[in-house]
Amino acid sequence: MNIKNITEDLLTVKEAAELLKVTEVTKRYIAKDIIFSVKIGGARRIVKGDEM
Repeated sequence: MNIKNITEDLLTVKEAAELLKVTEVTKRYIAKDIIFSVKIGGARRIVKGDEM
Protein backbone atom coordinates (compact mmCIF):
# COMPACT_ATOMS: atom_id res chain seq x y z
CA MET A 1 0.00 0.00 0.00
CA ASN A 2 1.43 3.35 -1.05
CA ILE A 3 1.18 6.33 1.33
CA LYS A 4 0.68 8.72 -1.61
CA ASN A 5 -2.41 6.78 -2.74
CA ILE A 6 -3.87 6.93 0.76
CA THR A 7 -3.37 10.67 1.14
CA GLU A 8 -4.89 11.34 -2.29
CA ASP A 9 -8.15 9.90 -0.95
CA LEU A 10 -8.24 12.24 2.06
CA LEU A 11 -9.82 15.68 1.96
CA THR A 12 -9.68 18.56 4.38
CA VAL A 13 -13.00 19.65 5.84
CA LYS A 14 -12.93 22.68 3.52
CA GLU A 15 -12.23 20.55 0.42
CA ALA A 16 -15.08 18.18 1.33
CA ALA A 17 -17.48 21.10 1.77
CA GLU A 18 -16.51 22.49 -1.64
CA LEU A 19 -16.92 19.08 -3.28
CA LEU A 20 -20.34 18.57 -1.68
CA LYS A 21 -21.33 22.15 -2.55
CA VAL A 22 -22.22 23.04 1.03
CA THR A 23 -20.98 25.90 3.15
CA GLU A 24 -19.52 23.74 5.87
CA VAL A 25 -19.13 20.10 6.77
CA THR A 26 -19.89 20.04 10.47
CA LYS A 27 -18.84 17.72 13.24
CA ARG A 28 -22.48 16.67 13.40
CA TYR A 29 -22.19 14.94 10.00
CA ILE A 30 -19.05 13.18 11.17
CA ALA A 31 -20.56 12.22 14.55
CA LYS A 32 -23.65 10.73 12.89
CA ASP A 33 -21.44 8.75 10.46
CA ILE A 34 -23.00 10.56 7.51
CA ILE A 35 -19.45 11.43 6.45
CA PHE A 36 -16.56 9.13 7.37
CA SER A 37 -13.42 10.82 8.63
CA VAL A 38 -10.14 10.08 10.35
CA LYS A 39 -8.08 12.20 12.69
CA ILE A 40 -4.46 12.60 11.67
CA GLY A 41 -2.39 14.51 14.17
CA GLY A 42 -4.67 17.35 15.25
CA ALA A 43 -6.50 17.63 11.93
CA ARG A 44 -9.66 15.90 10.78
CA ARG A 45 -9.61 14.44 7.25
CA ILE A 46 -12.64 13.31 5.28
CA VAL A 47 -12.25 10.00 3.48
CA LYS A 48 -13.11 10.44 -0.18
CA GLY A 49 -15.38 7.66 -1.41
CA ASP A 50 -17.63 6.67 -4.27
CA GLU A 51 -20.66 8.35 -2.68
CA MET A 52 -19.00 11.76 -2.96
